[in-house]
Amino acid sequence: MIFDEKIKTIGEIEVLDFIYNKAQKDPNKYALIDSRKAIWFKKQTIPSALSVPFEDLAYDEDFIEDFNKAYENLGVKVIGKNQFDFTNAKTVVFFCNGVWCPISSKSMNYLIKLGYPKEKMLWYRGGMTSWNSVSLTTTKK
Repeated sequence: MIFDEKIKTIGEIEVLDFIYNKAQKDPNKYALIDSRKAIWFKKQTIPSALSVPFEDLAYDEDFIEDFNKAYENLGVKVIGKNQFDFTNAKTVVFFCNGVWCPISSKSMNYLIKLGYPKEKMLWYRGGMTSWNSVSLTTTKK
């Protein structure tokens, strides 16, 4: 239930509140982040979510555009291959497939190691499984 003492775990009501009262009002400071593979994001996601697949967080010279887009979505400036400026990092809610899925946890762990501020992270542990189980709106291809 708890990923880290400094990272709040939230449920559907808090995600909805985050979307309507933060991410939609100030997208330069807040973002809902879908950590799943891009193909899953394209099939279905939570409205307003940005795609930041876990695999795009690691530098790969063959996928530099995806790497840069991932950090742009997080409000992080890429200075060099493994150098980042977190001054304008967004407050973000990470999610993936569900409680059984490790992708959002891996994303958060990776970003913490790079220096992303924990106090700017929230975790929607239930992910798409919980979101769908209570029949909340999704985007579908």
